[in-house]
Amino acid sequence: MSRHDFVAYRGVAVALLALSLVSCDPTVRHRVLSTVFDDVPPPGYEPPPRKPVRTARTVAWKIPEIVEPDEEEAEELPSEPLRPAIESLRVWDEALALLPRSITGGPDWVKALADGVIEPRAAIDPEVPPPPAFPIDVQMNPDSAFTVKFPHGAHTVWLQCPNCHPGVFLPKRGANEFTMSDVFAGEYCGKCHGKVAFAPEGNCVRCHTRLQAPPPVEGVADDLARAVEAPMPASPRLIGKGKQAYDAYCDFCHGEDGDGNGPAAPDIDPRARDFRKGTYKFRSTPMGTPPTDADIYRTITMGAPGTSMPAFAALPAEERWALVHYIKTFSDRFEKKKPGPSIEIPPAPEMTPEMIAEGQKAFGSSGCPGCHGTGGGGDGPIAGNLKDTWGFPVRPFDFTSGEPIRSGAEPEDFYRAFMTGIDGSPMPGFASRFSSQQAWSLVYYLRSLAAGDAAVKMNTIAADVGLAKPTPVAAGPPESRIMGNIYFPPRDWVPEIPTAIFPHWRHRIRFRCLTCHPAIFPMKTDFEGIDMAAIKAGKFCGNCHNDRTVWAPSFDTCIFCHPSR
Repeated sequence: MSRHDFVAYRGVAVALLALSLVSCDPTVRHRVLSTVFDDVPPPGYEPPPRKPVRTARTVAWKIPEIVEPDEEEAEELPSEPLRPAIESLRVWDEALALLPRSITGGPDWVKALADGVIEPRAAIDPEVPPPPAFPIDVQMNPDSAFTVKFPHGAHTVWLQCPNCHPGVFLPKRGANEFTMSDVFAGEYCGKCHGKVAFAPEGNCVRCHTRLQAPPPVEGVADDLARAVEAPMPASPRLIGKGKQAYDAYCDFCHGEDGDGNGPAAPDIDPRARDFRKGTYKFRSTPMGTPPTDADIYRTITMGAPGTSMPAFAALPAEERWALVHYIKTFSDRFEKKKPGPSIEIPPAPEMTPEMIAEGQKAFGSSGCPGCHGTGGGGDGPIAGNLKDTWGFPVRPFDFTSGEPIRSGAEPEDFYRAFMTGIDGSPMPGFASRFSSQQAWSLVYYLRSLAAGDAAVKMNTIAADVGLAKPTPVAAGPPESRIMGNIYFPPRDWVPEIPTAIFPHWRHRIRFRCLTCHPAIFPMKTDFEGIDMAAIKAGKFCGNCHNDRTVWAPSFDTCIFCHPSR
């Protein structure tokens, strides 16, 4: 038999065997196959479902390398004007530390633009100039203490008319009746404020211009002097009037029961005062004693600079006295303990270099650097561990900032604070340790810091990017309210792709709102159609992220938008 015949017969035999196995009983087929092969499954065996295994893949945080053009090619490439160094930051805390702040700690974007900290473009093309601002203010409730000024100019440097009209506001006088409840619910001004612009809570003075704090001392000096000399006594009628005023002006922050837990409380830093203990920080009386009625009247009138407490000097004097007596009903401390004698503030002596040197010595010998730092910048070794009576963090005052202290902006306010202390906080009173001469020398020394070398206090980040003194990040409200980031959860059909995050803050530092809205992105939530296919086709984010204007989406850049990957 030739080799060719052998191969042919073998093929026929294998085919016949295969046919017989297919047609025969499963038990017989298993017996035959198991004789020849290992691990043949028995009849009726069904393998368990296979669980897909996703192999771990890490993507390094990699910023695309910037390749400098050759000298011969440099003239042909478009050159971009020098941009502010803040644009190079990728971490929100670092950027926030360099932005100017509002009274509640969030970024003041309008001031950042005016000061040149940021230079956002008005279009993707850097050569396109921004449209002119529309400097027309709209006044609402002109006869009320809560008069509202809507500054068109501050809005039109960021937006254009179609952003708000007619979708948010009808462009007609008297056609937009709304209340703060509507704003808090996300309507009207609330379309942006509280999401990508400052939150309404705690920022009353930015819109209610008659409450802007503090009013000029000379403008209310006679009123405050009368409050000391002839305070208005309490009466049932006045207390009832005070409750009406409290419900109208105060309970949103201080709470209906005076516990400091009003609806705005989570967004206020420092927190609104809890009146139930009867402990007041700003007083003219010795430590541990209640304030006088005139002390409370003064705080209501002048507000507390650097906090969310506005000045109510625009309210009639009787209404402010009514608030004084109603607020006192939240605590029985005023019935149990009388105010101590108010300190006398002697006339200020002449400020001399010798006085400042004496104040510096008193500052060091009194333990002040432990909290306020050796340079008075509020950065002492125990500054980060301080809390008030209510358990909330307390930040020592930064005297290099040039800002007024919480109880006022005048030298007499500094004197009063040092001598009486700040009840409810770790700040003691020094009336028993300082003479009036020492107290005035300390006032002069600390006020001199705002104009001295200590005023230039920069951390490593600020020094690297060449910006001015940063503000402690801890001063801000919850990050989500000031970053304005947008989160795109995983799609139902591709759940393995992690949430995408659009960092509003980074884009706002580089672009004005009108660059993207409404031409590229409609100003509304739950907008559909954004996916990677559309972006790679040049739509939405792809208008810039195209590897020409800025980096393109790829496996190397996934983590920029999907940080949990």
